[in-house]
Amino acid sequence: MSIDSYACVQLECRNITNGQEAFMRIYAQAPHAGCEHADQVTRSREATEFTPPELKAYKFLTENGSENTPLLLAYKQGSQDNTGPVPRGHITWIVWEKVPGKCLGDFKAASEYWDMDHHQRKLVRGAFLREFPKAKKMGYFPEGANPSNLVWDKNTRTLYAASYFQSRQS
Repeated sequence: MSIDSYACVQLECRNITNGQEAFMRIYAQAPHAGCEHADQVTRSREATEFTPPELKAYKFLTENGSENTPLLLAYKQGSQDNTGPVPRGHITWIVWEKVPGKCLGDFKAASEYWDMDHHQRKLVRGAFLREFPKAKKMGYFPEGANPSNLVWDKNTRTLYAASYFQSRQS
């Protein structure tokens, strides 16, 4: 079995029919280092199947009615054609809803959280303490959880765990 390599990109998008905002991530198998300019036959030998952990998490959470995670809206898994970087290599598209609210920070600091007044921070902490055990019980949790994974909707007082790019089954 060969070790897989891939590239991915996340895009923010909007459904032109109903205006729903969403995110899309595309995963595509990439050639191993040093093989980028090899012929098609050589690169096609690297082809593997791969299901991103993020897709497994969003499918499971959506199918099981998670209320504090984005809904999986669509996905497609396929193979690159003969002109792809890795002929017959995997390619996956994942689309999930953009949840309402503000991200509480980035991977380094919870700047949005600390900019809130004391009352709002108390509401966020309460929601976290209430919802964290539920999220963990659902079976998935974002790997490397940090403020960039959390979105607070002050209107509904809902805290979302919103990023499952690096996720693990608990």
